[in-house]
Amino acid sequence: MTAFARTWDLVKEWTPNWRETASKLPSITPTWSRSFKSPYDSNYEALLGDDTGFDEGGHFGIFSHPHDDRFVVKIPRISPPEGKSLEDDAYDAIYDRIRGLTPDGRSYPQVLEELGYPVMSEMDAGLYLIQPRVASEGNSPVLAERNMGGVKGRPPMHVANTALDFMFGDRTPQNFGRDQTGNWRFLDPDVYRADMDYSEFINGEHKQQMLNEDEIQLPVTALLNQLDLFEDNYTPEGRSMLEALEPHSDNPPLLTVGGRPVWREGY
Repeated sequence: MTAFARTWDLVKEWTPNWRETASKLPSITPTWSRSFKSPYDSNYEALLGDDTGFDEGGHFGIFSHPHDDRFVVKIPRISPPEGKSLEDDAYDAIYDRIRGLTPDGRSYPQVLEELGYPVMSEMDAGLYLIQPRVASEGNSPVLAERNMGGVKGRPPMHVANTALDFMFGDRTPQNFGRDQTGNWRFLDPDVYRADMDYSEFINGEHKQQMLNEDEIQLPVTALLNQLDLFEDNYTPEGRSMLEALEPHSDNPPLLTVGGRPVWREGY
């Protein structure tokens, strides 16, 4: 069996209402030790009761949810200074990851997800994050590169990546995964913020021509209206790109490829 066939056999499920299901899962209590040596050393004491960890990032460890393996749990790596509790440091790590909410409690990645972007947002569960589980090559860029084409009539990875230009950084192949329909989704929506405004360097007409090569139309006006709800939770160049693009976009209500909202249909 190939590596792709093995990952495809995993239980995985992304649905537009996944948060409703995840919100009903029993709470878990992750534990940490203070034997933390570097950002890349694990410092979990319990590993959620057994060795369920299957991936490690620079800031979070990823584990199968012990109550529903359609979801994963992301536990922050923490190293609090003296006088600060492990729990408080974990709360701060989650806050830094989410970086603010709309008045009705939605994060920036969640807004993009709702508008049909190829993103899989994360749900704040206090001391950890919850996210749907998809087929991912994890930290293997070789396998990710090999398997990044389209399947089941869904767009290949490069189309998903192009749709996220100016939205997120670190969009490497190993940070994408396939859901059960074959759609690629970005798994690491850590909002990248830059100090510069690149508006003077962005040509909206040229950018739309580039998107047209993959038949991508962005919900520009809809997203700009949502960004007005945030104070500082999106990239400055992301807003600049959208404002430059708006006069040249078809402005569908959801992101489309070939006229179809591919990341919202078929679920």
